[in-house]
Amino acid sequence: MDLSVLHPVKSPERDYARKDKLNSLTGSFECRFLEWTGWYNQDIYQLLFGHYRLYQVFKKECDNKARIPLFLAYTAKYRASHGLKYLLSHIIGILYFIGSFGKSYDALQTERFNKVLIKDYAPILHEFLIEADHDAQNALLNGLT
Repeated sequence: MDLSVLHPVKSPERDYARKDKLNSLTGSFECRFLEWTGWYNQDIYQLLFGHYRLYQVFKKECDNKARIPLFLAYTAKYRASHGLKYLLSHIIGILYFIGSFGKSYDALQTERFNKVLIKDYAPILHEFLIEADHDAQNALLNGLT
């Protein structure tokens, strides 16, 4: 998959090598580490990309004994740990606010959007995950349209 879709500023002067290196990680531990550190909360496209990566990991590890659709099982599992992640984001936001002398922590806005997405608009996330299974790059490009 071409990771340039996640480059917010299309400019030859911008170096996205480190960002692309982290975004190319696909292992279970790596994806969860990026999730818990807030890496996927940089912007909306990064958030959707994170859901895509985490969903791929979930599908590999899920035994699906309950026989429910995988995207529903993924959303339920994600919701179960989201409260703690949301709390951690708030703590980091407060520390950032104090350490930066009043600047807002932008990733917290993305985290709030994610909270609404997984709780109130889960069908949109489900549609994205199903589309991303067929063509991840196109799903990301169309993610917010």
